[in-house]
Formats: sequence, C-alpha cells, structure tokens
Amino acid sequence: MIGINTYGLSSALKRDIVGTMSALRDAGVGAIEPCAVFTDALGGMRSALCRMGFGLAGLTGGTWFGKLADERTELALKYFDKVAGVHCALAESGRHTAERVVRPALEYAERHGSPFIVFSPMVYTADAVQRFVPALTLAVREGKARGIGVLVHNHAGELRGEPGSRPLDRLFAEVPGLGLELDVGWAMYAGCDPAEEIARYSDVLRIVHLKDIRMGKKGKEMFAAIGEGDLPLSDVLSAASACELAEVGLIIDQDASSDIIRDVRVSVENISRSTGLLRA
Repeated sequence: MIGINTYGLSSALKRDIVGTMSALRDAGVGAIEPCAVFTDALGGMRSALCRMGFGLAGLTGGTWFGKLADERTELALKYFDKVAGVHCALAESGRHTAERVVRPALEYAERHGSPFIVFSPMVYTADAVQRFVPALTLAVREGKARGIGVLVHNHAGELRGEPGSRPLDRLFAEVPGLGLELDVGWAMYAGCDPAEEIARYSDVLRIVHLKDIRMGKKGKEMFAAIGEGDLPLSDVLSAASACELAEVGLIIDQDASSDIIRDVRVSVENISRSTGLLRA
C-alpha cells in the first residue's frame, strides 16, 4: 500500500477536497498522512510555524488545524484504508509543549488508529537538538504507554556532517526509542546517497517519505513526480525492501506541483513498476 502526505496537496484540497481524495484513491493511494498542527496557542508559535511552511491561512488546504484535523480525517477515511501517521508541527519546545502539542497529537492518533505521530523539528545544530530533547523524550514515553510510535522527519540540515555526528544522530543518541521517517528527497538534496541512508538508519527507520527532486532547480520547479527527478528510485526501493518498515512504509511527499493528481498517478505507477521489477 502506498500513502500520501497532505502537505503538497494544499491547492487541490482547497479547490475540491472530495474530488481530490476520490482522484487520489483512483490513482492507487491507499493511506493518508495528514499534516496537522496541534496547539491551542498559535500566537507565540506563528512565526516559527510559518518558517516551517505551515501556513496559517487556508485551513481547508494541506495543513489541518485543531478540530479541522478530526473533521478532515473522518472524511479522508471514507476514501483511504487507514491513517499511516500524523505529521505534526513542533515549531518550539517549552513548558507548555506537552499539553498543547504532544498529548493532543497522541489523542488524535488514538482516535483515528494512527500508529505514529511524526515531528519535523528542523534541528540543524547541537543547540537546536537540545531544545527539543525534553518534548521528544516525553512524546516517546507517553506514546509507548498508548502503543503509538514517535518518529522524526528529516530535511537536508539534519543529515549534513559526518555520519555519527550529524544533528539527526545526536537526536537518536539523546532520545532512546525515537524512530525515523526518512525523507529520501531531502537526503539526496543534502548530498547523501538516499539508499545508503536507508541502510544506515535501518534500525530506527519506520517510514520512507518518497520525494523526488530535480537537482539544480530551485523553488517549486525542483519538486517532481516520483521517478521523474534525480532520485535513484530502484536503489531506494531495493534498500527499503530490506528493512522492517511499517505496514504503510512508503509515503509520497511532493511539496509542490502544477498538477498534483497527474504527478501522484505517475508516482504510483513508477513505484509499482520499480517494486515489481525488484520482486521479479
């Protein structure tokens, strides 16, 4: 089963949420990973959330806030088999993080049968890592009690540096029990071999975010349908097949597109073709 993250679906979902979900299902998408913000105090987090790309306008788009996350998820489950995980904003970490972000995210996961909550803290320095250790440690502890795994999602910055001393490595050293949702597109963008990164983090890897990038391009033009950019798709899928991934271990995460439904259809076809060749 192939899943999809809602972040890059923003324009399509705002234009026609029912039609978009139906088209995605027809294209072969079987699971959804909502991109959600859980906090009842957006004021102090507004600038940090916007820096992370979680726009606060257009709440019916690809990022779902508060009660809207529940409403949109209930709608999505009429079209998709399951919620593969919930991709949560963790823009800052302070004394209110537990009650405003972590516990609401875990409660959402329980309500909708999501096996994971996923945070993108964007930690690119040792100091940044330390700021998020208390919140992630608490999330792992409380998630374990509820039977929900806690993962982090990388961008390019977490993978820069020598293996073993990268910001991502420091996170895993500081927060036992933390898992990984590896974005192979951002890994490639960071100058890494994405298949090698899958093997490197196989012990903690639970989900692979499939993102394809046209290296050398900038802005929205850099993102491509899976198999139409520079991602070595067959190598990535071969490496992923050797890991004990979650049931929905492959999630399409295309940040921008001029025709997202077309790109998802092409992505599913290319993933399925490559997976078939690997099994043959």
